Amino acid sequence: MAGLILLAVLAGWSLLVYHGVRLAVQKVTNQRKQKVFRIILVPVVFLLPVADEIVGQFQFRAMCSEEVIFVDEINAKNTDIYYAGVRRSNQDGILPFMKEAWIFKEVNTDKVLVSWSVIRAKGGWLSRIIGFPEGNPPYTFYGYCSPEGAFDFDFKKLNLNEVERKSVKGDE
Repeated sequence: MAGLILLAVLAGWSLLVYHGVRLAVQKVTNQRKQKVFRIILVPVVFLLPVADEIVGQFQFRAMCSEEVIFVDEINAKNTDIYYAGVRRSNQDGILPFMKEAWIFKEVNTDKVLVSWSVIRAKGGWLSRIIGFPEGNPPYTFYGYCSPEGAFDFDFKKLNLNEVERKSVKGDE
């Protein structure tokens, strides 16, 4: 049903754009220039509601390409670690981005030994106004990325023993 509604909205928007552009270029007397203006203006005006997402997608991809799994190679061997939680921070950009840092610390020193970040993008102004689907994701791209293998990270490979937070010294 949502797909049919989306198709109806797109069809209505297409008709509105086409007739609006035709009306706007009527004052141009040269028929050839009118046609050229219509060919250029129809796609431009059609894409305006999601233009911020189209530009924001490039920024999102650049942010995602920089994300890696951080491992303190020197200290991250044969030790106990615990999951220290997720730190969330909002990132400035054309679209609203949220960066979630997943952190694992060494039990005795509280030093970060393993971490990675996940980036989530919200949709552009159209997505936020409409509010569909829930969470306002971008309409033009998948707004989630994490480093490859982040959630399948093999702690055993470095002989890291993951313990529960409640069993960490000093938490009793």
